[in-house]
Amino acid sequence: MKIQKTISITTIVISLSLIIYMCVMMTIDSGNNTTSNPTSDNVISHTGTPSGDVSSAVPTGSVAPTTPLQTAAVPSATKTPVPTQSTVTAVPGGKTSTNPNYAGKKLISITFDDGPHPYNTTKVLDMLKSKGVRATFFVLGENLYSETQKSFVKRAYDEGHEIANHSYDHPSFTSLSADQIKEQLRRTDDTIKSIIGEVPVLFRPPGGAYNQAVSEQCGKAIVLWSIDSRDWEHLSARNVKNYATNHGISEEEAKNILIDEVLFKGFTYTVSGKQYTNPAIVSLLRHGSIILFHDIHPYSGEAAGKLIDYIQSTGEFEILPVSEMIETEQRSPQAGDVYSYMWETYATKKQNW
Repeated sequence: MKIQKTISITTIVISLSLIIYMCVMMTIDSGNNTTSNPTSDNVISHTGTPSGDVSSAVPTGSVAPTTPLQTAAVPSATKTPVPTQSTVTAVPGGKTSTNPNYAGKKLISITFDDGPHPYNTTKVLDMLKSKGVRATFFVLGENLYSETQKSFVKRAYDEGHEIANHSYDHPSFTSLSADQIKEQLRRTDDTIKSIIGEVPVLFRPPGGAYNQAVSEQCGKAIVLWSIDSRDWEHLSARNVKNYATNHGISEEEAKNILIDEVLFKGFTYTVSGKQYTNPAIVSLLRHGSIILFHDIHPYSGEAAGKLIDYIQSTGEFEILPVSEMIETEQRSPQAGDVYSYMWETYATKKQNW
C-alpha cells in the first residue's frame, strides 16, 4: 500500500511539473511572436526591401500610407520624375496652371494679326528669337503672294511659332454667305499648307466679328483675345507722328511715350464721340490671357518686346502659342470652340448667340 501510494504521489508531481513546463514554454513562444511581427498595424517598415526599393513594399494596386516615417524612409533617387506631358483636369478661371510642367505659372499667349509684312514682320521675328519666345501669327492669304512674305511664314513656323488663319482679305465675316466664309478660309489654308505643309487649326475672324453661322462654317476653333493693345491705332506711324507734332517732341520720344501708355499706364481714346479707357496691358495679365498685337505696324514689335521683358522679369508667367497653351490645360482646340482667353467661352456652348 505504501509503495502504491508513493508511486501515485510521484506520478502526480511529475504530471504537474510537465503541465507547468508546457505553460511556461507556450508563454515564451507567444511573446516571441508578438515582438517579431513586421505587419503590426502601428508599424510602417521597409526592412528587407531588395536594394532599397521601397515600391515593392506596397502591394500593386494599393496606396502607400503617407506618414512622416514613410516619407523620411524614401530615398530621393527613387521618387518618380514629373512626366514631360501630363493629363490634367482643367480648372477654368484658375489663377495658375494645373499642369505640373508649369506648376505655379500663369500661362499667356502673344498673337500678331494681319501679316506677314515685308519689313516689320522680320523685325518681330528677330525680337522673339532673341528673347526665346514663341507666338501665334494670324496671317492673311492676300499677303502670301511674294516669296519674301512666304519665307517669313516658313521662318516663323521653323522657329516654333504657330501659324493660324485670319481670312484671305480681311472682310467682316458676319456679312458673308456660307460659301464665302469657306472660300475665304480655303484660299488661305491652301497657301499656308503649301508653305509649311500643315493646315491651321485656328481662325481669328477680322475685327473679332463672328456669329453662329461663322462658327459652324469655318471648320476651325475661333480665337479672339482678352487684351487688345490697340497698337493698330495708338502705335500706328500716323498716330506717333501726330503726337510728336502736337507736343513739339521728336517721333522717337513720342513713340516711347505711347508704348509706355500701352504697356504700363493705360490711355483714353474716342469712338463716335464717346471716350473709352484702354487699361495698361500689365494690369490685365491673367492666367490664360491672349494678347493682340499686329506685326504690320512699325512699333508693335518693339512694344511687344518691352512687354516680354517685363513678363520675364516677374518670373510669374510662361508665354506659349495659343494652341499649346490651351492643350496644356485641357483638350486640343476643335472646330466649334470659341476662345476669348484660354478657357472656352459660353459662345462655344451656344448659350449666347
